[in-house]
Amino acid sequence: PAFSKRRNEEIRNNEIEFYPDISDEIKDITYFEKFKDIACYCNNAEWTHLDLFFMRETNQEVIEKLSYDSVDFLQAQLDITFEIIKRASPKIIVVSNSLASEFFGKRKQKHLPHFDKIWMAYDLDFKTDFDNELGTYKIKIGEKDTPIFFSGMLSGQRALDLGSLERLKWQIKRILDKRP
Repeated sequence: PAFSKRRNEEIRNNEIEFYPDISDEIKDITYFEKFKDIACYCNNAEWTHLDLFFMRETNQEVIEKLSYDSVDFLQAQLDITFEIIKRASPKIIVVSNSLASEFFGKRKQKHLPHFDKIWMAYDLDFKTDFDNELGTYKIKIGEKDTPIFFSGMLSGQRALDLGSLERLKWQIKRILDKRP
């Protein structure tokens, strides 16, 4: 998530250090509480967090504007992100941001013809691509089909309501319990 005020004060001269392991930092960030809650519900399943773009921005309108003005910039970042996802070979992906879901191929028609190459070949349509047995979509990562959940934000002002969060936790656990 975007840096906290405390973290911003630690940044000097517009230089940002890269912290590959933020596990200690996660303990103090309330943003991650719901992720930890889901992992605990799923018998302490391992999880990680990955932003699609390598910038600390909380305003989604900035990213959406870049998607029209600087598509090559975003494409280069998405290429890196999807390579990380491919190498991580996740059992499940949870996309908890509506704009981020669009970069996975949701609502693709909304953006055509402005950036028709940015979706990494995904073009997800509920009528044709939803897996009714799993209750979610699947995307091909490497050679395997990976369940992908598109969800609202897990924390903050516009977070999922309690019932939706409980269903998401149940559904993730159900799939994890069935997968090797």
